[in-house]
Amino acid sequence: GEWATWLAGMNGAKVQVYVANQNGKVNILAVMVGTTGQVSTQYYLDIPVEADDVNVDFTVDSSCLKFDSASSARKHYTRAHRR
Repeated sequence: GEWATWLAGMNGAKVQVYVANQNGKVNILAVMVGTTGQVSTQYYLDIPVEADDVNVDFTVDSSCLKFDSASSARKHYTRAHRR
């Protein structure tokens, strides 16, 4: 069915995760582009946090995480914070 098709497309998907510390609240957005080209999003908004103590950890089940280089992450961080 529809779930099985979506799940198959997520095998090998590219995922970008954006985390924004909004001075005591965190917003998280994940944009997934599946191998079929389907784009899916998942987000969590206004999560209360200690503004000075925000860390990001990734936990997955039955998955493999591959990160771009650290310089790529720094480049994105710099661009995102110039806005």
